[in-house]
Amino acid sequence: MASVFKRNGKGSYIIQYYDHNGRRREKSSRTTDKRTAERIAAKMEGDVALRREGVVDPQMDVVASAERRLLAEHIADFETKMVADDRSDQHIRETVGFIKKINNVCQFTVPSDIQVDAVNQYVVDLRGTGKSTRRINAIVAGMKSFTRWMVAHGKLPMDPLASLRLGNVKTDRRYERRAYTVDEFRYLIQTTYHGPMRYGMTGLERGLLYTVAVQTGLRSNELRSLTAAKFNLNRIPPTVSCKAKATKNSKDAHQYLRPETAADLEEYLRTKAPAARAFNMPRENLVIEMLRADLADACEVWINEVPHDPKEQARRRESDFLACEDATGHKLDFHSLRYTTGALLAMQGVHPKKIQRVMRHSTITLTMDTYGDLLPGEEAETVNHFPDMTLDKTQSMQATGTNDIVSDQYRVPPSNPQQIPQQLERESVQRGAVRRESVSGKDHARECQTDHRKHNISANLDESVRRGATPNKVMPVEGLEPTPCCQERILNPSRLPIPPHRPYPILRQCLAICQIFLVAPCYGEPIDQRGDAKYGERLPVRT
Repeated sequence: MASVFKRNGKGSYIIQYYDHNGRRREKSSRTTDKRTAERIAAKMEGDVALRREGVVDPQMDVVASAERRLLAEHIADFETKMVADDRSDQHIRETVGFIKKINNVCQFTVPSDIQVDAVNQYVVDLRGTGKSTRRINAIVAGMKSFTRWMVAHGKLPMDPLASLRLGNVKTDRRYERRAYTVDEFRYLIQTTYHGPMRYGMTGLERGLLYTVAVQTGLRSNELRSLTAAKFNLNRIPPTVSCKAKATKNSKDAHQYLRPETAADLEEYLRTKAPAARAFNMPRENLVIEMLRADLADACEVWINEVPHDPKEQARRRESDFLACEDATGHKLDFHSLRYTTGALLAMQGVHPKKIQRVMRHSTITLTMDTYGDLLPGEEAETVNHFPDMTLDKTQSMQATGTNDIVSDQYRVPPSNPQQIPQQLERESVQRGAVRRESVSGKDHARECQTDHRKHNISANLDESVRRGATPNKVMPVEGLEPTPCCQERILNPSRLPIPPHRPYPILRQCLAICQIFLVAPCYGEPIDQRGDAKYGERLPVRT
């Protein structure tokens, strides 16, 4: 039961009640009227009962309270969270700047103002100003991380930017790097070792920096954080360690070094304190200028190797060797040293999973997308794993009839004699066949009449025959006998192709003549003596 009272008998009435968790609460009614204060207390008791019985979610009270706060306060809490997570100062500074920029442009004041449509319009405006997809993704990713944090901490009921997707960086690459070739890197190191002091680093120090970068794949900021104590040069194999705070994936890195590089580093680090910086690197933008100056010196040394050959010197000046930017627009910079690490391993045939561990990629997909085109092509070798699915040469020739032998397993004789003309029409004429003289339908009918009444359905002798083909025995047809006049000239129909567009082959003419002039049901009755009758004209039948 809630109670209403005045503290020291003065001011507004105070309401004392127990919340849904059983804890005693006191809240000002902000009124001096007792009846009004009692009505407010009764309402508060009803709300507590609804929450105690589960009708109303108590967490919504927390969300409602957070939504009344300004976004500036939430951004300050989010920045404190990133500091507690030990994120880098640069990351915190850039992320907070992206969030504030979007809130100012889209006029977001409280959490409920955040709308995905307004952010999408801001992205469109950024594209109109010429911003790259990579830069836009960084801005949007910062804002999305902020809204996800608000949902996780009960400051928003749902993520308003959950449907917002990042752009495809591959379709809008503004800066493409290439890897150093082995010869290019050798010229760079040899020239740098004997080069002058640049940006506070000696030639030896710069040469060791480039060598460690290529052999370990460490990034610029990771190399900058190395101290002399991070190099374990006495163990086998020698290693260099980088703490999680300096790495991009926030995990400790342990990279291996070649023995000759470890010997040079041991001599170089001998005079440095364990906590001293291993490399006195300049600012990030000056590191690129330093490397480009060393590349220019190395290129000049390479060109001057042929002082007595002007043509060769001109050719070398126009080549892409040691050029900061080649003809295709690919550039050489400090991060290209890390790209060279994975590229050289890929071209040596190292397994992609090993490359992933050396490069410390989060997924194998990232490794394959970056260095997949440099891996040795094994697609051609996979064809050799297929079984031999071709026929033997002799068997193939027999199957096609090229050596005048038709394999029985490929020959399917027609079961119905009426199928023979259709089969002959479907065949094609072989290239190089010689056309023979045709035999008229009337002459063929007279020859068949003089010898037997029962005729055989034979292959068309008018069509082309392959050179060197041998005659076959006549295929017997049930109820018919072969005629002596045609027996020696009949070939196997399966080996005697006929053009499909021949309108009236001799065989079909014979069948037509038999159906028109012969007397049913006696197959093979003599034809009328009017030999000069026109084709297709029905003659009187003898009785």
